Amino acid sequence: MIDVKDIQSLVNIADRAVKLHAAEVARKEAKNRLGAACMDWKDENDIEYVARDTPEWEAMAEATTPAFKELERAKSRERHARTSLNNAIIKAGLVGANAS
Repeated sequence: MIDVKDIQSLVNIADRAVKLHAAEVARKEAKNRLGAACMDWKDENDIEYVARDTPEWEAMAEATTPAFKELERAKSRERHARTSLNNAIIKAGLVGANAS
């Protein structure tokens, strides 16, 4: 017979897997928005390419700070979701120290 605790653990893992997937999608979308913000800035300033460590780079970075910060937050949420899923898997004894 399947133990209720095992079912709860699997449901918890599934829930965290869905949250990780959502976080991955959000991170990809944030990355795309940052890329679009950079492209928009370059178009507005009639610049094709921006080399790192130049005044133009600094100006573009300043103009796209909100999108950059959004991407950093999305990456952080993704890391947290991945850690949460990994911890749930380990706690369930499917891998790691508790695995049979």
